[in-house]
Amino acid sequence: MTRRVTSSTPGQKKRLAVFWADSCLKRILQLEGSYSDEAIINMLSDQQKQLRSLYLHDIASYGILILNLETGDVQWLYTGDCRIGLVAYSGEVQWLNRPHRLNEFPLLIPQGQGGQDINPSARDISEHTLTQCLNARRFTRPDLVTSKIDIKDPELAAASIVIGTDGYWSEHLQDGVEMSKLVDDASFLTIKCGGKALTLQSDSPNLFVIYV
Repeated sequence: MTRRVTSSTPGQKKRLAVFWADSCLKRILQLEGSYSDEAIINMLSDQQKQLRSLYLHDIASYGILILNLETGDVQWLYTGDCRIGLVAYSGEVQWLNRPHRLNEFPLLIPQGQGGQDINPSARDISEHTLTQCLNARRFTRPDLVTSKIDIKDPELAAASIVIGTDGYWSEHLQDGVEMSKLVDDASFLTIKCGGKALTLQSDSPNLFVIYV
């Protein structure tokens, strides 16, 4: 299970990331094997109330992956712009979820006169404006994405699951910015299907994995 958190300032970002990840992991472990999406969502709703005294002005994106390594069943609960995808043997990524960003909803983006495209600065703002996020004021129910990997299929068995922050999937993969030149958080985690093999690259303590 993983979760990714972003915040307004680097110092606060790491403190919020550690608090949200550690506190939620402890609560998840207390579920004692009852890892249904409703059980986890109820836990998240209750845990969100703890943010009000410490992180009133911060917002976050996070995701929780529940992966059955024996059956290939995938459950992804997320809020914000973190994404999950399947990496084919060729290296191509098939993203399974749609990020909660303003540019993903064209009808919400103001248009120029005569229906012309908005200027680049406004477009950049839309790419960095979340339409759904974790915050201290109100709990937003995370979206649920389900999928299944046929681990008996040789091609799919050779695939991997990748989880990435917006710096990774948007700036690095889509815009082609080198990892060393990225300003935004560009953490990503890959999990090899059919086993407990994973690769983690993160510049902040915001990705955690437990096997159950």
